[in-house]
Amino acid sequence: MFIEQYTCIRLFLDNDNAGRKITQELLASGKPYIDESNLYRQQKDLNDYVCHTMNSDHKSNVLKRELLR
Repeated sequence: MFIEQYTCIRLFLDNDNAGRKITQELLASGKPYIDESNLYRQQKDLNDYVCHTMNSDHKSNVLKRELLR
């Protein structure tokens, strides 16, 4: 499987039941997954977070820093 070649996989899944369920399953698999949904925990998904934070230049710079870490 192609995913095996990566040493770390960052998950940006939706904050709905399905997204949380698959996140928990992936984290429990023992593979090198990192759940990044805390970044956008107040929104339903990463897209909503981006739309919400892009309202100001300062917030957009914060988003860029978070995603590039």
